Amino acid sequence: MTTAAITELWYSLLHLDLRNSHARDALTDTQAMHKLVQQGFDQERQAHNILYHYLPARPGFAHQILVQATTRPGWGPINGTLLTVDVKEITNQWLSLRTGASYRFRLNANPTTTDSTGRRRAIPDPPNQTLWLTRRLAGAADVKQVSVTAPVTRTGNREEATVTHRAVTYSGVLTVGDADQFRHLIATGIGPGKAYGHGLLTIAPSITT
Repeated sequence: MTTAAITELWYSLLHLDLRNSHARDALTDTQAMHKLVQQGFDQERQAHNILYHYLPARPGFAHQILVQATTRPGWGPINGTLLTVDVKEITNQWLSLRTGASYRFRLNANPTTTDSTGRRRAIPDPPNQTLWLTRRLAGAADVKQVSVTAPVTRTGNREEATVTHRAVTYSGVLTVGDADQFRHLIATGIGPGKAYGHGLLTIAPSITT
């Protein structure tokens, strides 16, 4: 799906039922979580710009996965793994983003660089992780405040090989520099590893007028 074709945006909040083995597998295997999320759609990730983020259990709440896509999903096929599903269209909020507005933001991402052999490697230190984010947002938004968590490593089993994903979580305040570019980034994601829970930029309501 091209950017020009994106006309809608949807959130789904999946509440996992850990009595189901597939739901339990998703917590420990990034490939299993990818497959679970993908079952809500009839085509591969890129066709729907599928992005998601895992939310650990906390008092009063089950393990959850927040899924964003540019088409409406259908979660019927995986009801056995879920307690409930909340689906909400956020197109109007997405379209209302405006140049010059400031927002609180959160992003789980996989900041990497490419070495001389062409191999992608994780960026280990917060200053360069922040620089990576600034470059990714260049033109679309300016980061005004940011904090970066310590990296978290998760693994998955793909075609009998172990795949490792190392991610950090950014949070802070940004100001939109170009609303069209910013909407594009929100809809399509930031950085590598989008199939494995990275790249979903979420924002809170405007903190300035």
